[in-house]
Amino acid sequence: MKIEWHKVTWYSWAVAAAVFGLVFADGLYVGSLYEKTTRDVESLADIPTAHRLTKPHATDDVAGRYRGVGIEADLDVVRVGGDVYRVTGFATWHGAGGMVNTGDVDGEVTMTDGRATYRDGDCEMSLTFGAGRLVAEDNLKCGGLNVTFSGEYARQ
Repeated sequence: MKIEWHKVTWYSWAVAAAVFGLVFADGLYVGSLYEKTTRDVESLADIPTAHRLTKPHATDDVAGRYRGVGIEADLDVVRVGGDVYRVTGFATWHGAGGMVNTGDVDGEVTMTDGRATYRDGDCEMSLTFGAGRLVAEDNLKCGGLNVTFSGEYARQ
């Protein structure tokens, strides 16, 4: 096949259409993720500022499923007995080219004044509970590269 410079061929039209289609589809996907994240944040906006973890919440009602707000992580908190709770969770990070890194936590913590610390090997995470909320901070060693549980969670 002879290359004809400065001439539009059906190959160039096909490549241009494919690139346009991929960019358009990617824009729709990213937009839907942004809209979902914005919607989650807006639905939490009606919680009064006074209850947003300004003081630890009583430990008798922190058990439940918590979903990350703006992060891809979930934590389940189940009361084992007394001040002991079992914390399990899963987090993901999506990179370029479809790469996905994951992390998980599973272990018992002792609650003191609405706060607990999870430790397992190199992974360390502090948990602070509020009215229907949870704030977690980890040391970025609870999973693969860029995986984190750090952030704000809402009880489901």
